[in-house]
Amino acid sequence: MAPRVHPLLPLALIVAEGTGRRISAWRNLFWDDVDFEARTIRWRSEHDKKGYEQVVVMSGSVWDALAAQQKAQAAIGQTAVFPSPKDPMKPCSRHLSDDWLRRAYKLAKVVPLRRGMWHSIRRKWATERKGYSVKDVAAAGGWKPEEVLVTAY
Repeated sequence: MAPRVHPLLPLALIVAEGTGRRISAWRNLFWDDVDFEARTIRWRSEHDKKGYEQVVVMSGSVWDALAAQQKAQAAIGQTAVFPSPKDPMKPCSRHLSDDWLRRAYKLAKVVPLRRGMWHSIRRKWATERKGYSVKDVAAAGGWKPEEVLVTAY
């Protein structure tokens, strides 16, 4: 259903699910945060709930999706990966991203869980990594301190 809602919704779902990051982090990505050669993403401190900046390796699926989108956008540098329809130099709003996801749920005839928007994808990402090093999962998903990951997820 995602492509029927908006062309960027499939990418948003892949990046959200493939990185475990908060919506505020991934929707504020700019192309100069993505290093295709090193296969990393720089998560900026100004878009992190805890003010934590780090560089994290991308999964293959995230790399593939971002590479295809960059080619489609023909964009580089300080251009938003998820651009606002009103100003492509700025990222789309949280409200717009939420609207896309709500519309996809509706088209799929799926009732989202209470508080089941983007955060449920982050929770899924953390759950799928149970059994891995808590330190590594916390770092990759942007949790600081690690106790939050252990007690809340």
